[in-house]
Amino acid sequence: MDKPRISLFNGALVALVAAAVMSGCASLKGGLDSGGLKDSAKAMQGAVTLYQDGRFRGAAALEEELASFDPFALVEKPPRVEVRVGRLDRWRLKDVWHDLHQERLSFPSVSPVREGSPDEAVFYLYYRGDLRGKKVILWVPGYGVSDFAFLFIRRFFATELDHNYAILFYTPPGHLERIGPGEKSGDGLLSADPGVNLETVRTVLGELATGMNYVRAQGASSFSAWGGSMGAAFLLILAERERFEHIALMIPVLDWNSIMGAAAMGSIRSRLREAGYPDALVERAYRAISPMYRPWNPGSTKFLIQYARFDRLTPEALTLAFAKERGIEALGYDESHATILLNGRMFEDYRKFLDGVADLPPAAQ
Repeated sequence: MDKPRISLFNGALVALVAAAVMSGCASLKGGLDSGGLKDSAKAMQGAVTLYQDGRFRGAAALEEELASFDPFALVEKPPRVEVRVGRLDRWRLKDVWHDLHQERLSFPSVSPVREGSPDEAVFYLYYRGDLRGKKVILWVPGYGVSDFAFLFIRRFFATELDHNYAILFYTPPGHLERIGPGEKSGDGLLSADPGVNLETVRTVLGELATGMNYVRAQGASSFSAWGGSMGAAFLLILAERERFEHIALMIPVLDWNSIMGAAAMGSIRSRLREAGYPDALVERAYRAISPMYRPWNPGSTKFLIQYARFDRLTPEALTLAFAKERGIEALGYDESHATILLNGRMFEDYRKFLDGVADLPPAAQ
């Protein structure tokens, strides 16, 4: 039997995570992050083996990709697809409001990691009463999101529904219903090949825009957003073009090179050098999709960052520098990337944030 993959939301780690939280041990909490990075590295290398016949595209192809890289190509010109609407059977909420709609949206997509294999983009849509005129929160979760995560995420959902928002939850490639036969959660999202990862960012942004366009066509009045970890990185890039009334970010990935420089990623760096990729070229590729170095277009959007002080994916100093430079409120918790969802105060702080933005005027369109 395969060992359970360590991720932010892996149910097999409940006891260990709980022990870390109860003890307050920073090194134990940080150790969970290190284990998660090792498993992520294995998955990224496995993508090259499983989907790319063991081949990297090469440094010349990456140079060419960077020369014309446009993460918004599928946002500005989304493919014409039919969005299918059906009953939501997974991640259902108890209807304590007595007027809750729960729907599953899907449409055809293509996975760059799987070398163009057919895939299906999936969203979960929740709203009370009528969708027309409703304010919507776009949800973009991070790597490793699983059914176990729902035990925590539903607390966020309840707060948002209490504030009468609709929720549009995005399922990333390689997760939940998008896990392929014989794969583990997270397979098919990232590759050890940075050029493939640039394409993945473009694909994810296009899927997000397609989902938003569908809900907008149903009469939604505005969008806000919530992004977690890697999903926050996708969301911050999308916010350069899409206008959101407010954005909440939890443990956001702000600099991909901070992750790629970790000791756990050493095997990937070695493979890239052996394949002829200069370190400077790889760093430049990941800077192209890192919010830390991208254009900032906040408009009148209200932001909140909730970060973990013991985070080994995005260190506290990096988060605070990002927040200070952009004038964003940042709330820290004595947790790691892997344990932040077990901190009850974080959910209360998010509720207070929604209370505070309830009466703000809509962002300029």
